[in-house]
Amino acid sequence: MPTLLLQPLVENAIKHGLEPKVDGGRLLVSASREGADLVLTVRDTGVGLSTVANDGTHFGVSQVRERLATLYGDVAGLTLAPADGDEGGVVATVRIPLNRTA
Repeated sequence: MPTLLLQPLVENAIKHGLEPKVDGGRLLVSASREGADLVLTVRDTGVGLSTVANDGTHFGVSQVRERLATLYGDVAGLTLAPADGDEGGVVATVRIPLNRTA
């Protein structure tokens, strides 16, 4: 597992998802195995993608994507999507192959 890979995703979830939401929310970080991949997720119950102000540089997300590409090529990646369910929010999903080392 590359060091500090999840930190920018957690920070983004707090800053852009939970902080703007007046009544707060939850942040969930999880890991699971899907076939030959390690799947890491950072999910918030914040304001969601469509309401997030586009005032950032996307530096954190870009850095995570660049690190994954450098370490694993095109077999690893990061996706951002609206979270399923009534709570709303965003889910960031990182896929890393288990058979390669960083």
